[in-house]
Amino acid sequence: MKSLAYEGIAEHTMKKSRFIGYAIHIKNEEEALAYIDKIKKLHPQARHHVSAYRISQEILERYDDDNEPKSTAGLPILTSIQQGGVDCVCIVVVRYFGGILLGKGGLVKAYTLAAQLALDQGKLVDWEPVDLLEVEFDYSQQGTLDFQLDQAKFQVEERTYLEKVTYKVLVEEKRRPALEDLLQNFTSGQVDIRTISQGVAPILGEKILLDKMEER
Repeated sequence: MKSLAYEGIAEHTMKKSRFIGYAIHIKNEEEALAYIDKIKKLHPQARHHVSAYRISQEILERYDDDNEPKSTAGLPILTSIQQGGVDCVCIVVVRYFGGILLGKGGLVKAYTLAAQLALDQGKLVDWEPVDLLEVEFDYSQQGTLDFQLDQAKFQVEERTYLEKVTYKVLVEEKRRPALEDLLQNFTSGQVDIRTISQGVAPILGEKILLDKMEER
């Protein structure tokens, strides 16, 4: 799925009204509602706190105009999410009224722009199923495995040196068979592979963001 790697925050001004967009990856509706409440508390003096979120796993889409004219605020934000192919995301756009009415067309443009800017700041990336593995092998095999793992661009998160060498390796689920084949081939089968956890995580460039990993 496509979702955000980070929280995105962006601001623009239209006819003296400030629009501040906030976008974040969420797992469920509870997280969406908590995020909306957080932004409202962050901006208690704002005229409007318009929001929308989408969670396709729950087949759930919601938006709230927060007293802006119907379909001029929340719906444009939700449309930005849909058209961007973004999933598991919540966007809140805060408006500080500048004293000049924007009209329906102006409101749609302003809220759409704030949502898109926030999404851009949050970095839209693929979230994929990943496995965190513990790999144990003899010291005599370390040099070869280090070279092979690096060449194949497998991600070693942690190295521990006791009676044997133990690596924690984070790998996309679809690449796990290739990793296991590599480990078996270059240790002549003298390797222990254990699953620590399984989840989904964002892939930024070639790096899996372990700190964003969600259990599945």
